[in-house]
Amino acid sequence: MKKHSPGFYAGISLGVALFFLRAVPATTYGELVFAAALTLVEFSVVWMWETHTVANGRALHHWNVKQAERNRKRGADEAAAAHLADRQKDVDDTEAALAALDHEFAAVHLLADRKALITIATNAVEAGYQAGISDNRGRVDGAADLGGNDDE
Repeated sequence: MKKHSPGFYAGISLGVALFFLRAVPATTYGELVFAAALTLVEFSVVWMWETHTVANGRALHHWNVKQAERNRKRGADEAAAAHLADRQKDVDDTEAALAALDHEFAAVHLLADRKALITIATNAVEAGYQAGISDNRGRVDGAADLGGNDDE
């Protein structure tokens, strides 16, 4: 059996009470039919309100269930996004540490390779020598262009 709201029972009880209030003083069959018809209309209104209330209650319950599901999903999505951000930060930190280690290893490896060190030193000396020659040539060429004589 379906459970009704207290308002439904109050409406039916009020309709029955109003029927008796109308039916007791009725003197003709027409007044009695009018009292019954009016009571039937009152019962119909109470029944309609009850149906509407139950439908709204079901709709509200359905909406609350869906809203709870959406909130739960939103919370799970936010937790997954936060976890992904933490994992990405860990990956970025690891890549930075590996890059630093690669750079340090390359420097240590370069210093440990005697042939490479000799090549670097030779290239540096040769570059300095070439720069010195260019600088001296510029001075000599500049003095010749001025027409100056250093012997005087």
